Amino acid sequence: MFPQKYSALVLGTPGAGMLEFCSYLASFYLKHDQSVVFVEADTSASLIRKQLLLNGVKADQTESSTFVLIDCYSSKKLSDESRMIADLGNLPMLLETIREVADACIEPVRIIFDSLSPLHIYSSPEDVLEFIRHLSALAKEKGSLTITLHREMHVQEQVEAIVSICDGLIEMKVDEHMSRYIRISRMNDLDITPKWVPLEIGSLDSQGGASLLWSREDKQNMDKGK
Repeated sequence: MFPQKYSALVLGTPGAGMLEFCSYLASFYLKHDQSVVFVEADTSASLIRKQLLLNGVKADQTESSTFVLIDCYSSKKLSDESRMIADLGNLPMLLETIREVADACIEPVRIIFDSLSPLHIYSSPEDVLEFIRHLSALAKEKGSLTITLHREMHVQEQVEAIVSICDGLIEMKVDEHMSRYIRISRMNDLDITPKWVPLEIGSLDSQGGASLLWSREDKQNMDKGK
């Protein structure tokens, strides 16, 4: 998966599978004994747990010092099942919550934030960018950061500003036949040849699929999404 001390933006269109992708990442890290802080702003905590279960991880048994789900989507009344609740409208408090949770986790801590798009409803683009900078710095100190963004909800200038903060850019799309594709467009310090390839979440690590395993030292071209 993504190298440590790294931040990656996953940019996609509706239906491209960003939630499934994030859940797969979380499952991969947990299966490899790495901590995950999963910040969810786009869907319910119960759906995240269902996605993790599909990938072989029972989150209720895992939530401890290795997995924390921060629910920024559900109301307090409805989110009793989640480990923590946070308010998207208060970015400094949200950042502090993530920091406190990450401090309590065993390193490396893989922070997954799905998605940044709702933040723009409550805060200015400038405040969101500042939040991302601080979150990226925190994640690089603790482990890594993966964040998602819905491309069609933002003007190009906003997208480019967020891309400039991150070390890597992964793009996802769905075509007119509802087939999903992924492209790794940029990974700093890695030799990448961007190309679109079919995305099959269940076989991300198999030949012919979108392989997402690498190390910072591995400079070889990999079969990745373009």
